[in-house]
Order: sequence, then C-alpha cells, then structure tokens
Amino acid sequence: NTSGDRIRNFIDKVLSSENFGETGICGSIGWAQYRRDPAKTIKFSSVKAGLKRKLEAIASFHDCRGPEPEGIQKLYYRVRRSLVPHGRVDPRGWIKRVSVAE
Repeated sequence: NTSGDRIRNFIDKVLSSENFGETGICGSIGWAQYRRDPAKTIKFSSVKAGLKRKLEAIASFHDCRGPEPEGIQKLYYRVRRSLVPHGRVDPRGWIKRVSVAE
C-alpha cells in the first residue's frame, strides 16, 4: 500500500504510545502488544524508538501523491527498507520477551 496512512498510523499511534510494548513488523504487517499499564512497556522503549527511526526514514516513500522513486532515491529506499526488521516472529522468543511476572 502506497497511501502512507498505514505506516504513518503505526509510527504515530503505536510506536509513539506508552501503552504498546513489544512491537514489530512481519512481512508488511505491523503488530504490537497493548498493555493497560504503561509502566510495563518501559523495557521496550529503545526497541520501539529504533523501529520508529527506521520507519520514519521510509515513510515519505509510502505517499501515493508523490512520484515513484527513481535512480538514487529508489536505491536509498531499498537500502533503508532492508534495515527494517520484517521477518517471521519466533514464538518462543516472543513469549519470553512479553511475559510479565504480575
């Protein structure tokens, strides 16, 4: 999708929110774990900030009103997009990261 809405909403409403902890991208789908208590999401702050920086670097390319990137701009987009982790989620690793002793 090149509307820009989805990537911008994920950046602005999920990655910028204190109520979301573990976040990631699987393929082209952004996901996040909601926590009612923001104190339980603090340990994910640096990971969220890193993902936010990586997505902000490519967000302008996801606006259908602009022209398709060409030449060096297209190369820049491809390199920056390759830096965004978007592989499969390891279920066991994910469970370990999001488990919270209540």
